[in-house]
Amino acid sequence: MPATGKKADKPKKVAAAPSHPPMQELIAEAIIATGKRGKGSSSVAIRKYLEGKYGSKLNSRFATTLRLALKRNVSSGVLLQTKASYRLAKKPATQKKKKE
Repeated sequence: MPATGKKADKPKKVAAAPSHPPMQELIAEAIIATGKRGKGSSSVAIRKYLEGKYGSKLNSRFATTLRLALKRNVSSGVLLQTKASYRLAKKPATQKKKKE
């Protein structure tokens, strides 16, 4: 019999929801727990803290995921990068409305 030329449709795999909090919350938690006052935490310190606390729940590509999340949070203004350290950005003060 000749081949029909169409491949059988395979059902797409749906990624399971992670069993840990979102990466932004994990990074903030690690910076607060390991950061020195005013200096922040290095990416290595953040990774070691998270691997120690959530080791079995993290995926096999955690180091890459963490690196990309740090980069994304710096570009969005959530984190500040000072040389090789990361620290939480201060939230901008809300402007009070003046009475007219």
